[in-house]
Amino acid sequence: MNIVDRLYTEWAWRSKTGLPDIKNPDDKAILDSILEELGAEDDQNTEPQPETTSQDTGDDYDEAIKKEFDGEIPEVLGLYAVPDGTTSTSIKNSTDKTNFKRLHSIKPGGNATIGKGELALYWLYKFQKSNIGTVSDNRGGVDNPDLQLGDKFVEVKAYKGSGKTSNKIKLGGVSKQHKSIGLFKAIFGIGALTKFFNPEEKLKKVVLANNFLPEELISACNEVFRLKDVDLSELASEYPIFKNLENNINTVLQLTDSPESGQIMASRALGELAKIKFASKPGIDQLIVDVDSDGNADWFKVTNAGLKKDDLYKHVTINNGVLTADYKAIFGKVESEQS
Repeated sequence: MNIVDRLYTEWAWRSKTGLPDIKNPDDKAILDSILEELGAEDDQNTEPQPETTSQDTGDDYDEAIKKEFDGEIPEVLGLYAVPDGTTSTSIKNSTDKTNFKRLHSIKPGGNATIGKGELALYWLYKFQKSNIGTVSDNRGGVDNPDLQLGDKFVEVKAYKGSGKTSNKIKLGGVSKQHKSIGLFKAIFGIGALTKFFNPEEKLKKVVLANNFLPEELISACNEVFRLKDVDLSELASEYPIFKNLENNINTVLQLTDSPESGQIMASRALGELAKIKFASKPGIDQLIVDVDSDGNADWFKVTNAGLKKDDLYKHVTINNGVLTADYKAIFGKVESEQS
């Protein structure tokens, strides 16, 4: 992932809304902090390192908790397990809930890149009597998820109770995903070509592979799907353009695993691209959590199955080269609650 993609991705993940605004002072502070991190890496002339977790990265978190509670870290009285799937949790113990609320909005060291809920979740899982394994701040690199809780990496958002109505979040630029962008180019190229040969159809605009509406993608995929059973071999033997068309159709069908409809084709094409982004942060089979100040949390497990949903075209978009996804819609409804 190049520096621009990393910047887009990290700025979106760390912002409160997932859609950062350069005019917003908090978002601007986050961007400045990220640029400092990236600049430090560039000055050292080093390549991005694999994601690792340092056991010392929680020191400033511990100090921030002590500062809030007059030099002491309060013990967590309840027992809290890290979910293994999409679910909801809540804090039952009233003292734990009060302490969680005090920590929910604190940013250790005034660091604007630390989102709401991160410090509180760190405290809730690290300082309970049940040992769940490693609990640490995981901000060791720009592409790292926020926390490690036991054997899970967790990206923390705090949309619950904030009045935010959209769950869409920017996942970063797509310019370097050559295979996926090539797939979209083939789909839109075939769609445009069919309109050219149909006098009743008028090509209103050229749709770009890195900037399109869901209905434009589905329309183009429907054209590919309509042509898949047309025998182009005779024309292809005489005219190179039809040979190219035949090859592109076969490539699209192969890369989208022979879909049953244009809508499914569109969903599978978007799913492959979204998978690349989610695999980087927080990771496949890892977690995204949306937690409010009372400790009510919705957990979403990032799964390959979610990225293969037939209606993914409704939840993943590409606009001006940036991929945006509604992670709550993709990875399922909250179905149960555990304490």
